[in-house]
Amino acid sequence: MTTAESMCAAYLKYVEKCPIVCTNVFLGKLDMELDCGEVQEWCDKIAKKFAGKYPVFNGMICHGRVDTIGVIKQAELDVVGLNFANEWAYVYEVADHRNGLSYGDTIKDTITKVIEKIVRGLIVARTYLDASHITVCFVATVVNKSMKKRIEEVIGMINDCLPQYDDGDHVQVSYCLGREIASGLINRLIEAYDCSYNDDFMRFLGLMKECYELTNISDVKRMRELQPRSKKARQPHESA
Repeated sequence: MTTAESMCAAYLKYVEKCPIVCTNVFLGKLDMELDCGEVQEWCDKIAKKFAGKYPVFNGMICHGRVDTIGVIKQAELDVVGLNFANEWAYVYEVADHRNGLSYGDTIKDTITKVIEKIVRGLIVARTYLDASHITVCFVATVVNKSMKKRIEEVIGMINDCLPQYDDGDHVQVSYCLGREIASGLINRLIEAYDCSYNDDFMRFLGLMKECYELTNISDVKRMRELQPRSKKARQPHESA
């Protein structure tokens, strides 16, 4: 599990209040029957929308229909959270690429992969998890302006393909890219911090809050000028 995945897992657990949070969920050995009627329509519509520009699910389309069961069996979801109180399923697809977001050799390869990851999250949440309220969020730690603009564009196009329900169901795709992670995720985790939380990412935030009196991510910019909150450090030659 990467640092960014750990952060997203903590966010779903402590901010979105999901009692069940799993990472790296793989469904390759799925042997149950699923009703794919609704998501079949989503997949076909999305694949058609991007045809010619981004070859989404290339090799998994026959006679204009996407092999949705095949798509589900290929799914490995980075972070999944379930909130039973509001019947909400969260799927966070995380790209922790420190040298910039990249899948494959070209921008086209990267955007195609991003679309496929998002659509797999939607399909699994609606069928396997049988959720009526779904949020799929794409998170990338390092994204340049050009790539960010492309991702925002394709996520908007995906949302345009999703249905608008009248019965209370809700399905949406969102994103948190680059510096947006600070305000979108980390600030809210700092606000939600409690010393009883014992997972790795929250322990790290607790250490930062204790040593540097952090109240929000903007305080991190001051950390180079700040001294840890403690008594004057003893020099090596000083006795206790």
